[in-house]
Amino acid sequence: MQFYLQDGRMNLTGEKNETRINIRKIFIRMVSHMQALVCDLCGGKLVMGTGGTATCDSCGMSYSMERMKEKIQEIQGIVRIDHSPMIDNYLQMAQTALEADNKGEAETYANKIIEIDPENYQAWLIKGKSAGWQSTLQNPRFSESVTGFAKALQYAPEEEKDALAQDAKDEIKSMSQALISLRAERFIKWPDKEETEGFLSDIAEILKTMAGFLTQTGLVIPLSEMMAPLATQINQAVVQAWQKTILPAYQEERYPGKSEWQTFIERIQYCTTLVDKAIDLCDEDDEEDISRYENLIFLHKQAMKSAAWDYEYLDFGTDKWQIAANERNVRSHGFVPDADHSRYWHKTYQLSDEAIRIRTLQVTVYETKIKRLKEKKMQQEKEEKEKKMQQEKEEKQRRFQAYWEAHADEHEQLTAKKEQLEQQLHSLKQEENQQIGVLQSQIPSLSEHPDMQAYDRQIRNARETMGRLGVFKKREKKELQERIDSLTQARAQTRNQLQKEISALESQMASVHNQFAQKCEPLQNELLQIKKELTRER
Repeated sequence: MQFYLQDGRMNLTGEKNETRINIRKIFIRMVSHMQALVCDLCGGKLVMGTGGTATCDSCGMSYSMERMKEKIQEIQGIVRIDHSPMIDNYLQMAQTALEADNKGEAETYANKIIEIDPENYQAWLIKGKSAGWQSTLQNPRFSESVTGFAKALQYAPEEEKDALAQDAKDEIKSMSQALISLRAERFIKWPDKEETEGFLSDIAEILKTMAGFLTQTGLVIPLSEMMAPLATQINQAVVQAWQKTILPAYQEERYPGKSEWQTFIERIQYCTTLVDKAIDLCDEDDEEDISRYENLIFLHKQAMKSAAWDYEYLDFGTDKWQIAANERNVRSHGFVPDADHSRYWHKTYQLSDEAIRIRTLQVTVYETKIKRLKEKKMQQEKEEKEKKMQQEKEEKQRRFQAYWEAHADEHEQLTAKKEQLEQQLHSLKQEENQQIGVLQSQIPSLSEHPDMQAYDRQIRNARETMGRLGVFKKREKKELQERIDSLTQARAQTRNQLQKEISALESQMASVHNQFAQKCEPLQNELLQIKKELTRER
């Protein structure tokens, strides 16, 4: 706290207090605390003079204004003015006014608090909010908001700074969106050069605000968080302006004239300018940019097929055949009759071939960008899916490992039991294979059995002998055929006997297999449960 004298009055200034106090009142307070301004030499009473000086009424020693300041500072603990109740009252009224959307009143009370206590961070925060929300398109007050927020962050308690910083960022974003919303309402009604330039000016003001906030606080508002919503607002404003104003005005007459067409083309240019700006505002809203490029394509195509019209009065006489022939002729030249065929409309103005060529090229560029954005989106979705799957896999593995680390004894027991069961099953399988192998070795081979081979050899020799007999050897042939039939029958009987032996052995093998399967089944079931327990998700 500091004091100084001026024109017979004492000013009291401090980091948290600033007011003026009459000298008489100060002396009354001093006396009440058994203190006084006295001479350094004799202890006599000091008499105040002009200009902040004083003189001892006993020894006459003079005191300069600077020395008087020092003496007053020495007893500064005596003079204290408590404005806390007043500040609390103003703060409550300011907060109430702010919540009631009475921003001017809120700012007034905040200013009163700051006059009393220049380091009251709550007052600075309210001042920042209320000033910003009083912005107009003609008078944006965002710079005042930034100053208020910066002061609030400077004086706020350390434990509240993070929340206050986020609050300030959110307010700046909300105020920026409100400003763009005001401009959008005007552009929808009047999609002209003034409002287009106003949009661009508003964006520049918002970027300036972000830069100022960074400079004064060191805090960054991410460009995507700020600009992505604004880009959406601008694009929506263009769409609504097209639907509510531009197209209805152009189509008000079935055949728009030169003035309407020129206005239509100008407005399309304003729209494409703003949509281009919306695309440039943020690089992290590709999906929205696809829609905006589609809007640009639509607008350029609308411009390319637009035209201004005028009409001619044409009289084709009364002969209906002649009228029909003449109408076909004028239609082939682009003339269109009105309902009663009294006037014939034709295009008078439209974009030049060069203008159409340029717009067509621009459409091709936009289509290419859309394709690339879609490919990029697909790639991102693929990568995100793979990343998510990998994260889920790693998380499952982490949980799995953590569980068994916490249940190491159980894991050891299950693993030992698993190995034991596997060994038992292996032994049983070996025993089964051994028994089946013995039975399998006893199975005769039909093609290699000696009896079967002997029958086949005898039958083959008999047929060869019969084949060498002449035509007149009927008796010999008959005897050979009877022998062949006898051998074939004997062969079949032998084969059947061998087949019965094979079937009997196969039956024994199946029986052995079933016996071992019954022994293995409970072991396999137990092993399966252990494996499930060891591998299931945790």
